Amino acid sequence: MDRTSFMAANGYVVLPSRLQQYGFTREYGMTSQTFVMATPSLAPRWDNLLFPLSWELGHIGRATYPDLSQSVLEVYKILLGQDFSQWRARTTASRLVVATWLVVALVVGVAYRGNLTASLTSPMYPPRPETAAEMVRVVERINIPPYGADWKKFYEASNSEVFQAIAKLLYIGPSMEEGLRLTTEKNHAVISSRSFLDYIINQNFTDATGKAKLYMAKTNLDTVFISYPIPHGAPYKPQLDRLLLAFVELLLTSSSVYLFSLSRPFISVLGCPFATVYQGLNKYLDAFYYVWLPPPQHILIYDFPAASHKKCSSVLPRSGMFLKWHKDLMEEVRAAMFNKQRRQEGRGDEATSDSQAKALTTAHMQGPFLFLVFGLVAAFFIFLVELVSRFLSCANR
Repeated sequence: MDRTSFMAANGYVVLPSRLQQYGFTREYGMTSQTFVMATPSLAPRWDNLLFPLSWELGHIGRATYPDLSQSVLEVYKILLGQDFSQWRARTTASRLVVATWLVVALVVGVAYRGNLTASLTSPMYPPRPETAAEMVRVVERINIPPYGADWKKFYEASNSEVFQAIAKLLYIGPSMEEGLRLTTEKNHAVISSRSFLDYIINQNFTDATGKAKLYMAKTNLDTVFISYPIPHGAPYKPQLDRLLLAFVELLLTSSSVYLFSLSRPFISVLGCPFATVYQGLNKYLDAFYYVWLPPPQHILIYDFPAASHKKCSSVLPRSGMFLKWHKDLMEEVRAAMFNKQRRQEGRGDEATSDSQAKALTTAHMQGPFLFLVFGLVAAFFIFLVELVSRFLSCANR
């Protein structure tokens, strides 16, 4: 038997199903799982011009008047600039209709132009899911790379109805790039590590203006430990644990060192007994699981509630060097995007995506055109009705 071992540079999430297959070294960090969906877009539809109109405006000036047909005809003549000084303009009904029309035109015109300018300047995007419960209600499928079989078992074994719903929608198979591409085209979602998704979205699914086709949810699905997988009962586990402990102590700042000891029958943080630790963490944790291994060891798997995610960041910090590396990596990606934008501007190209909100276009201006057509058609039918009515009245005489 070849007594060699292979250790990958990437970590491995500690899950109950994986504990049956592998042994694990001391944990050296944490990772948060979240989901990604397509960013809602503003389609250039003509009915977007109707949104600034509030429903109250449609009821202003709605009333009944005597001899309404003559009043409507008078207003129509006024619109055409004809016959303004006729005696009908002196009737009360005509004056009321004219005054109401002027007020409605002023209110509707000012309110509509103001709201339309505001909606085009700062468009209101449709609401988007930000929690797991909202996601499972709207998506058709959740994609995860081939390694997600263990995650599917984890969600199926959970007592949470939301996690069980995720397990039913979870589809294992497509690669990360393929899954994200399907998310931009269909009503799908992708589950993966938050830091990895942040990198790949900024690199491959963000245009030169900074507009991303995908977005990450603000909340986490779960937060778990990461460690290195090793065979059960590996004799070199104590040596690896000692090296990882020194590595973690070196990377974490002294003001926020929280080391979890898995080699003792209780979890300790800076020498504090487990009861003290649990009292401090219980208010932040939704679930608290133990997995016993021979000899007695504790593996902690926990879920953060959405409202306390920011609070937990100070209780269970990640490696300072890792966060620094991730920050530098994101800055490099953004710098590359900025350079790409500068090159496109030099060539005179418009660096805009298809889903980005645009200014007034021909599609937007269909609204005023349809309003005009509707008004002309309505005026034409009213004019015909008036002619027929006048002809019938003359014939009866």
